[in-house]
Amino acid sequence: MRRFWGAAGYFAALTAAGLAGGGAAWWIAQGAFGLPGPEAQTVASGVTALVAAVLLIVRPFRGRPVSAKVPPPPPPTSDTADGAGLVLCGQIPLEPVGYLVRREVQNALAATDGVSVIYALTGRRGVGKTMEAATLARSRRAEGWDVAWVNAGSGEQVRAGFAEIADVLGIRSEGEQADRAAAVALRTLSAGYGRRVLTVFDNVTEPGDVLNWIPRGGEVAVVVTTTDASATQLGRGVAIEPSPPRRRSGSWPSAAGARPTSTPTASRRSSTSCPSHWRTPRRG
Repeated sequence: MRRFWGAAGYFAALTAAGLAGGGAAWWIAQGAFGLPGPEAQTVASGVTALVAAVLLIVRPFRGRPVSAKVPPPPPPTSDTADGAGLVLCGQIPLEPVGYLVRREVQNALAATDGVSVIYALTGRRGVGKTMEAATLARSRRAEGWDVAWVNAGSGEQVRAGFAEIADVLGIRSEGEQADRAAAVALRTLSAGYGRRVLTVFDNVTEPGDVLNWIPRGGEVAVVVTTTDASATQLGRGVAIEPSPPRRRSGSWPSAAGARPTSTPTASRRSSTSCPSHWRTPRRG
């Protein structure tokens, strides 16, 4: 509605300017040059058309929405010596010490080429969804992929993440608002810019918050981590179940992997070194 009234106002001003120019030309043609009425009217009509054409050509384009066709930026260069990809936004979590990667999950995520595919990692809190996505992100980045790690706890966080992508790729105009910059980044990822990209939406609480931010097309793979099982409607579902508890062993394994056995010396030392009040007196 705002665009309609803006266009209507512009054309009303255009008509008024054309009539004013034509009236002035008619008055000059009759008064200054003494042309008869029909000829003066012809001159006025020509001036009116000329004024309208000039105003249409030089119409300012300020405030006009960004065109959907965004020219792709030049491929960014990696800032690492090993040729790893760029981190377009966010931070990829580090792997905790002692974390065991679930190979079946990684194999499921790598079942295809990984390009233009959407995966939804679902499961209860604490089962390792973020860690598995981070493992994939580190692996892809080492292969030269760019990685966008988007914290998707809310729609505002998603928009802020895509605005950061626009900053890193250098496609954000000076003074451009975050919402417009985020939209430009989404179109750029969808169109492609010469590099493969892995986009991770981590900790999604409402799948609707990321539905309109998933790049469609281009060389982009998408992973969504969430506790909401309905997110499998976004793409291929990969469910993560809690790991079974490990059986605790009674002793540390030896260097050779065998279970050590106790020696008489060790048994005798342990029986004589314990405090006297721990011993049960013999019944005579």
